[in-house]
Amino acid sequence: MIKLETVNPKYPKDIIADVKLGNIHIVCMAQNGLTYLNVYAELYYKLEKQLVNTCVKETNSKLETGTLYPKANISILPKNVENRKLTKKELKESIKDVFKANELCIGAEIIYFTLERSYINKALALEIIKELIIEFKNESQIVKTIWIDK
Repeated sequence: MIKLETVNPKYPKDIIADVKLGNIHIVCMAQNGLTYLNVYAELYYKLEKQLVNTCVKETNSKLETGTLYPKANISILPKNVENRKLTKKELKESIKDVFKANELCIGAEIIYFTLERSYINKALALEIIKELIIEFKNESQIVKTIWIDK
């Protein structure tokens, strides 16, 4: 059974060791700057800014979920299409890719969605995550908890 928990966005201060050990699969938006992606990828995983920039650009241009795996347990959701927010179908496909990547490659028990509100409809993302938990409940052998920012 996969448990869904909403968490305070400031919560990660206590999880950095688990993030570095790969026990948590971080999901961020494809956006550079002072974002969760840059904090986790560059500050905690010590990845080069150019690698992160390239992944962000490719994720948004291809409208596909990106990843920094195996260098970091981070998946990246495209932030928009032609200056509009993703449709439910597009967003669901991207989030479904996160679930699949976790099962097939990353293997973390916790998936943590750190989604910047200005780039995504968080209520829609939460609705989709709930739907996917039901879809994956019998398929998931690894993930036990999904965190999403309040």
